Amino acid sequence: MEEILGSGSGGTLHFETAPLKIVRAEKQFMTDNFGIQYLDCVSNVAHVGHCHPHVVAAGKNQMATLVSAQGFMNDALTKYVKQLVNKLPDILSICYLVNSGSEANDLALRLARAYTNRKDVVVFDDAYHGNLGNLIDISPKMFKQMPLGKKEFVHVIPCPDTYRGLYREDDLRAAEKYVKEAEHIIHQAIRSNRKIACFVSESIVVNCGVIVPPRNYFRLLYNLIHEIGGVCIADEVQTGLGRTGEYFWAFESITNWWQGGLCVLLACNKDIQSPKSTRPLLHNRPCLQNHHYGVTPDIVCIGKPLGNGHPMGAVITTREIADSLGEYYSTFGGNPVACAIGMAVLDVIENEKLVQSAKAVGKTLLENLQQLRLNHRVIGDVRGIGLCIGVEVVEHKTSRKPATALAQTIIYKLKEEHHILVQVQGPGRNVICITPPMCFTQTNARSLFNALDAVLTSLAHSNAEGVIDIASNIVVPHPRSVLSMEDLENMSEELEGPEAKKARTSYDDID
Repeated sequence: MEEILGSGSGGTLHFETAPLKIVRAEKQFMTDNFGIQYLDCVSNVAHVGHCHPHVVAAGKNQMATLVSAQGFMNDALTKYVKQLVNKLPDILSICYLVNSGSEANDLALRLARAYTNRKDVVVFDDAYHGNLGNLIDISPKMFKQMPLGKKEFVHVIPCPDTYRGLYREDDLRAAEKYVKEAEHIIHQAIRSNRKIACFVSESIVVNCGVIVPPRNYFRLLYNLIHEIGGVCIADEVQTGLGRTGEYFWAFESITNWWQGGLCVLLACNKDIQSPKSTRPLLHNRPCLQNHHYGVTPDIVCIGKPLGNGHPMGAVITTREIADSLGEYYSTFGGNPVACAIGMAVLDVIENEKLVQSAKAVGKTLLENLQQLRLNHRVIGDVRGIGLCIGVEVVEHKTSRKPATALAQTIIYKLKEEHHILVQVQGPGRNVICITPPMCFTQTNARSLFNALDAVLTSLAHSNAEGVIDIASNIVVPHPRSVLSMEDLENMSEELEGPEAKKARTSYDDID
């Protein structure tokens, strides 16, 4: 395989020491070529569940009818864009459909630069925003590994990590202090004759280890960016479409989560149009009256959840910003098949009440994992919202030093002994990241908690110091007989019909 694929082609392998060959998947389960079924706590791409019959049928039917209509009118495109835009505040009214989260972030960067007539970008340390050239330049996680390093137009601010960062969870002014750090870096750039075009961030910073910023942080930072004439881009590629529970977008959830439902009125009037003379200062821009009163990004980028595995992405922004771009077209973005699949995904989210489910299941899982933190000294922190959760593995709670090898041992033991798949994130590769398909159930949550508790207990008994050598603890399984596709077909349950399921009455019943 290595002889014909470039390094990392198709993405880095999970479990490189003992990789899995996945041959089929359904709902929140994946099956390997030995016929072993795994509980999938990794695949946020399969947003509504692997191979959901309603989504599969929509794509299949559209592919048999019309695949490409680039340059022509098509009802599927109009219907889908309308449905998607209706999920956002009214001011975000212009939608571009693309083919991936990376392409969405790249277009957002282009929009911000065209609107402000500036180039410079503010990002979090260790952030990642995509694999295109322009995005590698603004992704510290990537450009730190490149020979040329950071470009002069990129300004890196501290990630607002209240567990290991500059300001901790016991500091009631952590948000203000982190914004002060950002302000210092930004004003230093301005004094060097740099002009800021935009600030790009995930609302919950998954790639930095599922960092949930402190209360009011984004409100204060967005105000700062707007005051210097920049725009704010929300990267919702990993957290959008209801993953955080209750709300459809993480930028909504993060405001309401930290403010406990307290609304911050920004003195907005939906009917007021900001005068062109104030461009590009957007801090007085109108906002939706019946929406929450917190941060509203100027540009929202969406990716992998939109297509449930089908390549899709979207950029949604204001009319004023969109007008600055000029002509834009994409051969495959918004094709009829993508739109049919996108509408089917939205149908399933609504019909199966997956946003509410993410809230309920996520709450249970967070509460159980917090108990795990109390019982095991190597679990330093548990954080997240909905079905976007991080469990930080440390050598000791006092030092908070990342236990990278131990985290790897834990995820391998979950795979081999309990058939549960998780991954690690963060600069120290020590944060167990839990982002399962949204059909993840209360029963699944209990299975994950019990398995993780069992693994931690076993490791604690085997090593009183809690420091484990990964090389001696990862057991590669003995060879098994590879099953044929016919064998796998015989094992699988009969698939449901193509219709989206009806609304559930109990989240315990989700399947």
